[in-house]
Amino acid sequence: MKRKRQMDVFQRVSVSMRILLDPIHLKDIRGGVAQKFAELLLKYQPSLQGTVICFENIQIPKNASVFCGEPELNFRATSDLIVFSPKVGSILDGCVNQVGFDHIGVLVYGVFNVTIPASNIPDSYVRDTEEDKWYNPSDPDDVLAAGSSVTFQVAQVTVVDRVLSLVGTLSIDPAAEPPSSQPLEEPSPAVAAVVVKKCKEASGAKKAKTASPVKKEKQKKKSVK
Repeated sequence: MKRKRQMDVFQRVSVSMRILLDPIHLKDIRGGVAQKFAELLLKYQPSLQGTVICFENIQIPKNASVFCGEPELNFRATSDLIVFSPKVGSILDGCVNQVGFDHIGVLVYGVFNVTIPASNIPDSYVRDTEEDKWYNPSDPDDVLAAGSSVTFQVAQVTVVDRVLSLVGTLSIDPAAEPPSSQPLEEPSPAVAAVVVKKCKEASGAKKAKTASPVKKEKQKKKSVK
């Protein structure tokens, strides 16, 4: 049940996107189309109510249009997207990556940031400023510190500049879970592992794009010196 619950926040959606493909990609049209879909990664898509974490099964038509005076190929391509779309009430697991005086920070699937304010931490927990953790005095093993695993419920979903972040609560109410709608099929450990891998790959690809070729070349020259 828990595994299925974790996969309910992922949806597989088939989408069609208009592609304007530069002539430079004529030798590798599929690769050029993949680059277009890659631009969607880790960006919140309002129409899908979630963040795209990977794509697969790209379908490209046999024919394309070329408009007068325009060098690009114009056509529609389809692909299956896996979308992370948690709702208020969704129950997730994460890893604590920050402990503050008035909150704890949690990372979900190594990508998505969650803030759990102190007001959403049960009174059974006490803040230990010396060891930088929250703990339950009645249970020595119940500790919230950097690296700890934690189960929480989504209390708020926020999107700023197409980046999704969550506010969570440790006071979990199963009755508040949103109804399941077309969750990712076969919620097995193998599928979950693929989703996590895709999340991390998407995160790595996004970070790699932050450095331009010129900057990379300069960095390379500096390292040679």
